[in-house]
Amino acid sequence: MMTRRKHSSFIIHHSSFFLAVAALLIFAAFFNKPVAAETVRPPLLSAAEINYPPFSIVDDQGRAGGFSVELMRAALGAMGREVVFRTGPWPEVRRWLETGEVDALPLVGRTPERELLFDFTVPYMSLHGAIVVRKETTGIQGLADLGGRTVAVMKGDNAEEFLQRKDRGINIHSTTTFEEALRDLSQGRADAVVIQRLVALRLLQETELTGLRIINQPVEGFRQDFCFAVREGDRETLALLNEGLALVMADGTYRHLHAKWFAALELPTGRRIVVGGDHQYPPFEYLDENGRPAGYNVDLSRAIAREMGLDIEIRLGPWAKIVQDMEEGRVDVLQGMFYLPERDLTFDFTQAHTVHHYVSIVRKGEGDPPATLDDLAGKRIVVQRKDAAHDFLVAKGLAGQLSLVESQEAVLRELAEGKHDCGLAVRISSLYLIEKQGWKNLVLGRQEFLPLDYCYAAPNGHKAILAQFSEGLKILDKNGEYRRIQEKWLGVYQKQAIDAPAVFKYAAVVLVPLLLMLLASLLWTWLLRRTVARRTAELAAVSERHRAILGAAPDIIMEVNADKIYTWANPAGVAFFGNDVIGRPAADYFVGEQETYQKVDTLFHGDENVIYVESLQRRKDGQARLLAWWCRVIKDTNGNVMGALSTARDITEQKEMEESLRKSELHYRSIFDNSMDALLFTSPDGAILDANPSACAMFGRSVEELTRLRREDLVDTTDPNLEKGLGIRARTGRAYGELAMRRADGSLFSADISSTVFTDPDGVKKTVIIVRDITERKQAENALLEKMDALQRFHDTVVDREMVMVELKKEINALLKKAGLAEKYRIRKA
Repeated sequence: MMTRRKHSSFIIHHSSFFLAVAALLIFAAFFNKPVAAETVRPPLLSAAEINYPPFSIVDDQGRAGGFSVELMRAALGAMGREVVFRTGPWPEVRRWLETGEVDALPLVGRTPERELLFDFTVPYMSLHGAIVVRKETTGIQGLADLGGRTVAVMKGDNAEEFLQRKDRGINIHSTTTFEEALRDLSQGRADAVVIQRLVALRLLQETELTGLRIINQPVEGFRQDFCFAVREGDRETLALLNEGLALVMADGTYRHLHAKWFAALELPTGRRIVVGGDHQYPPFEYLDENGRPAGYNVDLSRAIAREMGLDIEIRLGPWAKIVQDMEEGRVDVLQGMFYLPERDLTFDFTQAHTVHHYVSIVRKGEGDPPATLDDLAGKRIVVQRKDAAHDFLVAKGLAGQLSLVESQEAVLRELAEGKHDCGLAVRISSLYLIEKQGWKNLVLGRQEFLPLDYCYAAPNGHKAILAQFSEGLKILDKNGEYRRIQEKWLGVYQKQAIDAPAVFKYAAVVLVPLLLMLLASLLWTWLLRRTVARRTAELAAVSERHRAILGAAPDIIMEVNADKIYTWANPAGVAFFGNDVIGRPAADYFVGEQETYQKVDTLFHGDENVIYVESLQRRKDGQARLLAWWCRVIKDTNGNVMGALSTARDITEQKEMEESLRKSELHYRSIFDNSMDALLFTSPDGAILDANPSACAMFGRSVEELTRLRREDLVDTTDPNLEKGLGIRARTGRAYGELAMRRADGSLFSADISSTVFTDPDGVKKTVIIVRDITERKQAENALLEKMDALQRFHDTVVDREMVMVELKKEINALLKKAGLAEKYRIRKA
């Protein structure tokens, strides 16, 4: 390795002319390639909320901004597309997407209520809600304390939908914006506000409502997954946004935007940022003879802090203890941690600030250092506890052969003292320690076991603090400070292989022009191979990271080759199809004959790049399930189809619910349209929203005419029953009685009225009014009363005459009796 480095450095020094000529030729060849004309596509239409900081805001000139807006711009920019934003309050913004006036929205919380209306990208942020109260409030500590209180939320927001999903006895007070909700709380018109925590922090900062505070406890069950959203079924736009989102997350744009909009809200306040590291990992980080932090990482962190205006404390200790401190919140960020896919599930990482190479180490005279994993078989291996080498060897099934120590220095010391068969450690750190400690009985392997990105790291969800360090690294790279620090601490290990005798030796050889050209050619080949190897390693690392992301995705993700044989599946795919899915034809899982299978052929024939299909698939338990598939073709550099990558989601319950909803809607529409009674839907303020055909006939107006009227336009407002009925409905939510109604020609008629207040699926209160014309019934009742009155008068007349006759008969009988004659009339006793 040392000789090869000397040789290469000499050639680089003496072959600059040839390299310059080659570079010019490549430059000319590259920039003289014709550029294909690109098809100009119209910008995507979107809409942004006017006041949902820091996600979506509108400046003084009416321009949309905020984290979500800029993220959508960046995602579409990565796909070569532009976007134009309309602005308005959330109810309008939502309606524009529902009606197709815009193509997508940058900020929509994914909820069960919205699944039937929109399709969503993968979430770009998941956050929990919070409760805001007045500072003097002591009786509210969580969601359970809100029963019987007035809680302000923004109309149509996730918070309103969450509170309406379950009856908790909360009086929901809806406002146009969250700023209005917070002001209502401040002025005593509400007892609390349920809101997303970051939005509350930003609004309290902007509005200076110092009398409010955020309860330091998330709202149980209220998690918001923020996504881009498109109309239900718009698969093309959804795929465009998902791909663009993946690109900006991979290239660092997401971290930059996150830092820009959230860093001030998420960075620790009232204390310094604690930066952790290993106390025995020279020359990167260690404690010097005075017990003070020193090394490459330490200088790098201090330089970043100066550039970014951060107040930091560097805390070094045993590596395993420092990692535990970060997991438990005592350390905010690690200044050096190797990226591994397994670690990506627990931590977030910046871009790499160096790349380290792990090599094997043995004692002299005990054989060559192991060069492959097979060479490690049966050996006693020493590594640092919780180091990347530890994680790597455990993942490879070698945990039983490992001895663990607390530092890289301890790895080399124990080997030098005759313990263990070999060790794995970082090359540069090992060179430093061997030179410092004089361990001349140790030999380093030349073969790299694993090259790893060395990054700043923080727990998942702490992207804001990482974004500060990521941005600082970019600044140091641009102003040259990064190269100065690297040269100070690492330069000696990059240059130590060069010596003057070798230079002169090879100089004599390469004087021959023919050999000079040959060596230049060899150098070119070597450089090309090294570039290819480095790029291959980088791509492998990126591939591992992407596979980790795919593995964590909740949707099914499958890969097939050109023969439609499954070659890869994420955990969700294995859980659905079974552990034996790899190597089996996709056709094995189709239930019955389906046109879908033939439709997929358009991908493999090269006719389509992306398609959406729905198909019945056989789950591992034998049950048939309906899956929605988004399939994208995979092609090689020559445009030949190599296979397809597909994402699927089980939509069985969703389709059943949609069908049930469709039938339910048809059923109720049939009742509505065919009812003999008039049916009216009104808003709480009295505006008529809809009317059935019987209502149109009863009032002598069309639906369009009725929906331009208000409830009072159809009622005789002088009827004393009106005020009484409204009072009953206000108290109980429903009322029944008789009212005088007014037709289009101004004539009045009597009607039975039944009125009920209800809340529709969107959370909007409405009233349904059933009107039955009782004019004919009233006329019949009046006619009956008149007949009964006449009958009563006749009856009274007859009874009066009968009484007179009885009295006359009594008088005649009395006279006959006086005359000594017999009574003529028999009088019946009453």
